[in-house]
Amino acid sequence: MSRLADDRRAHEADADGVQRFGAPPPALGAAGSTLSATVLPAWIAADAKKETDPERIVAPTALGGGDPPVLAPFGPDRARRLLRGRLIHTLFEGLPALPHAQRADAAARFLDRQPDLDAEARKEIAASTLAVLNDQRFAAIFGPGSRAEAPIVGRLGGDIVNGRVDRLVIPPDKSGDILIVDFKTDRPAPPDITGVAQTYKVQMAVYRAVLASAYANRRIRCLLAWTDGPSLMEIPEPELDAAIRSISR
Repeated sequence: MSRLADDRRAHEADADGVQRFGAPPPALGAAGSTLSATVLPAWIAADAKKETDPERIVAPTALGGGDPPVLAPFGPDRARRLLRGRLIHTLFEGLPALPHAQRADAAARFLDRQPDLDAEARKEIAASTLAVLNDQRFAAIFGPGSRAEAPIVGRLGGDIVNGRVDRLVIPPDKSGDILIVDFKTDRPAPPDITGVAQTYKVQMAVYRAVLASAYANRRIRCLLAWTDGPSLMEIPEPELDAAIRSISR
């Protein structure tokens, strides 16, 4: 009974008419209560650090080097040329893994599945591709240690280069030259290196410079494989060095 009476008294209204259950809370500032001061971290009063320029992640083609070969911006001819280039690159990626005797049939089956090609276009694309694959001058490009669509990522000056080469050859014996190969389907192909667009030279020079940091003791050569002809053209080292200097910042 005494506990019930205590609970009833604790539930009675106070002088302000507020219903409370239990003992009232201690008043702020009452004896025995303490408040601790918050200590702010030192960086609150420090000056903000100056932001540094962020590193750019760029493709080799974005680093300058003059105007690329001209393609008409609109019209069916541009679309046809772009499609032809993509299909030839796709064939160069897949056919080298097949035995020589199977490549022609595989190319024909692949091209037969392309709805935007007529019979003449299919025949021409297959012939251009196989002419390169069957030419002994190109044998090293598709030999041991070669990779299609090889990514190349690394630092060049203040930028991070992120690119992909059509064919990269790193001989497994660790003594042979490293080959960076770019397939070009432009028609007509230039007769010599003087006719090569500067943007092509810059692109290859950038790949070479990035790889050089990983293969400091290996010679790295840059080759353009023209399907028109076909012909294999090496960019001389002095021109590659000059191309890198032209984009240095």
